[in-house]
Amino acid sequence: MKHTLTDRPDVFRFHDANLTLVAWDGDCLTLCAEHLILGKEANPDHPDTDMELSATRLTLFGIRVTEFELGRAWVTDENGGNRYISPMVLYSGIAARDRFREELCRTVRVVDLCEEDGLYELSACGTEPYFTVRFRISGVRAEFDGYRKKAWYEMIHETETQ
Repeated sequence: MKHTLTDRPDVFRFHDANLTLVAWDGDCLTLCAEHLILGKEANPDHPDTDMELSATRLTLFGIRVTEFELGRAWVTDENGGNRYISPMVLYSGIAARDRFREELCRTVRVVDLCEEDGLYELSACGTEPYFTVRFRISGVRAEFDGYRKKAWYEMIHETETQ
């Protein structure tokens, strides 16, 4: 692969990216990421725009999955508040890791990825209509050959300003 970024997960936009399992060896998880976006702040080739990358090999080092939570159904009351109508289903430890692995075997579409104090929270859709997985990593490496196109939201912005 032509380009490599190490330990900079904050420069990627994961929303609507597809992640598929390549390998999970011990505490090293390797994924194929499609529709992953690289922010302009980390992109010397296109410093003025976020760009969608070609298929990206994403390796998470030292991964430790802590929780896997299934999505829950809710209703909105007459005051606009939401309340859950289904129970919380939460897996932890090895069971959480195994559920996450099962989802990655079939490809997941990312809704959001955020991080706070070293704990990552990935919300996605896969075989389960919606799930959240929480994990910690010690490092990350992204490898890709090039760029596919401008990020979808950059193209929408261009259209709106014309």
